[in-house]
Amino acid sequence: MSGIPNKPILPMSTSKQRSSKSKRRRSSSGHQPRTDISVEELEPGQAVKPPDAGPSSRAKRQKRKERTTARYVAAMQLDNEIMAMRDAQSDLDAAAEEDRIASEALQKAREQEAHEAEYERVGKEIREEMRQGQYSVAEKLLQMFTGMNNIKLHVIRDEDRQQYIQALKALETKRRQPLSSKDPEFPLTQTLPIFQPGFHICVHEKTMNILLECRITPWGEMNMKERESKLQAIHTIMAFTQSANGIKTNGSQTFQDHAKKSNNNVNKPKPHGNMFAGGWHRTKGERGVHLSRYTVDKSGGSETRQKKIDIYSETSEDFSHVAEEYSEGLRRMYPLGYNVLKQHAEMYDVPSFNQLEMDTLHGKPIVNAFANSITITNDDFANYQHMDRDAIAIAYGWWWIGWQDPRTKTWHVKDEYDHDKVQGGEFLVAEHGVMIDFSRARGLVEIFWRGNSDHHGTMRSTSSEGVTRFGTSIQITADAVAGMAAWKDDGYNPAKIVGHASRLEFAWDSMQRAKSKKRS
Repeated sequence: MSGIPNKPILPMSTSKQRSSKSKRRRSSSGHQPRTDISVEELEPGQAVKPPDAGPSSRAKRQKRKERTTARYVAAMQLDNEIMAMRDAQSDLDAAAEEDRIASEALQKAREQEAHEAEYERVGKEIREEMRQGQYSVAEKLLQMFTGMNNIKLHVIRDEDRQQYIQALKALETKRRQPLSSKDPEFPLTQTLPIFQPGFHICVHEKTMNILLECRITPWGEMNMKERESKLQAIHTIMAFTQSANGIKTNGSQTFQDHAKKSNNNVNKPKPHGNMFAGGWHRTKGERGVHLSRYTVDKSGGSETRQKKIDIYSETSEDFSHVAEEYSEGLRRMYPLGYNVLKQHAEMYDVPSFNQLEMDTLHGKPIVNAFANSITITNDDFANYQHMDRDAIAIAYGWWWIGWQDPRTKTWHVKDEYDHDKVQGGEFLVAEHGVMIDFSRARGLVEIFWRGNSDHHGTMRSTSSEGVTRFGTSIQITADAVAGMAAWKDDGYNPAKIVGHASRLEFAWDSMQRAKSKKRS
């Protein structure tokens, strides 16, 4: 035993315990343990070897492997079958969707065909009515499309009115002032007056193009919400005129063009009434500036000027509501005209008159593209027959009567003061021989006209004491489009525009300089 170094001889009891445990394990696994080897039989350094795995054990492992492979193959086949079923269902769903789309397209085509047939039928009736001088079906059709009641269709005959226009201009030259419907030489019998409440649409006899629209709504016939919203905008506009600088260079109020054409050497008469403007224009009096806000009135003492600055600031901020009302009014009266104006403004980045500043910090200065200016007239304003220098043939405006409080000098709208308090002042579109006879109208008058393509103008008027007729219009001016393009080419340089804050700062500095000059 001394030949086995450092290997203790286990007690017999321990060896028996191991043998017993080994027997139990082998019995449970199906193997018969060998009992013919003892520790005493081992050679020095020899260890007990496990029983050799025979052919039976290898066969079982092979079978387990085959079963695992078979299960994997079966699972893959099942997955493939499921995917195939899903693909088939998707194909069925796609086919069903195609059938549904085709069915809907067929239904729409049938509906469109029926609509076109109905449109053609109604069109024939309208043309027949027009031939007979009756327009009831056309008016009903327009009522359906606009949702407005009391529609009156006026068909403008296809005739050359150049002789009519030239006669009017000759009369203006002869009188050296804008036209008056009271003038015995005015062709009143050749002119169509519009003054009744309702929605008036003037269309060309052959092309059926809309030439002019006018909506006359007495205040008492408006629903309360509409009236309050419109009056809010109107009071903002009237207050703005008490702070804005008057427009002294409007070409429609000058006599120069008529004098040149008639070769008469006459002095330029004094303009009739007042004109104001809010919004953006291409300034001519500020060197190096491409676009600017219209200015604050600088007349009066320091206290008066401070009050005007405050009114200008407050009312300009309220122009957002004014823009909303005019936008909605044009959209309701003439949807196509609204779309043309809006798309042109967006295409050429024309800022709305209610946008006070240009956002030059974020690369897109225009926040709201719309009409860049709103013009306002009062105090028996009148001008000559002319065409505007607008970018597009879309102009839209409101007319109403304002009463001035003799104590506060502020303007208000009152039921007892209506258009009959101002005689004359018709809006004459000579191009079509149509005039809006305000004196016989009531309430709010809205007009759409083609300002840059049709001769038009406001005739002379006479107002009762304490009242005036306000007239307004919104438009995209050609100068503003050119100014915006120049500013864009200049890299949107913020030093080349004058926004609302700068305009107020200039007005404040001017007032302070006037104060200092007066003290010195």
